[in-house]
Amino acid sequence: MVVHCSTAFDPFPTVLLEAAQAGVPVVASALGGAGEIVEHGETGFVFDPAAPDVGLAYLRQLVADSDLRTRLGAAARQRHERCLRVERMVKGYAGFWKAALDAAPRALAKARSSGSHCSRARATRGRPRPSGRRRSVAVRTEASR
Repeated sequence: MVVHCSTAFDPFPTVLLEAAQAGVPVVASALGGAGEIVEHGETGFVFDPAAPDVGLAYLRQLVADSDLRTRLGAAARQRHERCLRVERMVKGYAGFWKAALDAAPRALAKARSSGSHCSRARATRGRPRPSGRRRSVAVRTEASR
């Protein structure tokens, strides 16, 4: 079993991915991305680091019950194969960006055809000023002085 009792934020603890790939159950503190990797009670246990006695109780439970270790470890391995493999993540990111890029031309055409403020502003944006650079101008009225 693996005990990951980090007290600092870790957005995606690699050691938990490695444990899942190896079919090893874990007891992990809930800081950062541990909860995205470990399914509490299914592939291991997640505890609040402010309550270390809870983490210790989970650890004792795993030490005392070999059937539980075997079951959680097997579930961790299956979860890794199903959800956590690099190839799956890459495919997910590629699909997300493809969909976003495919939608961009349609969204831009819709904005242009709607006559929105953004499309009108785009027509005047970026024109060079006499000095060759864009300037901000503050306008004061009599009431603001």
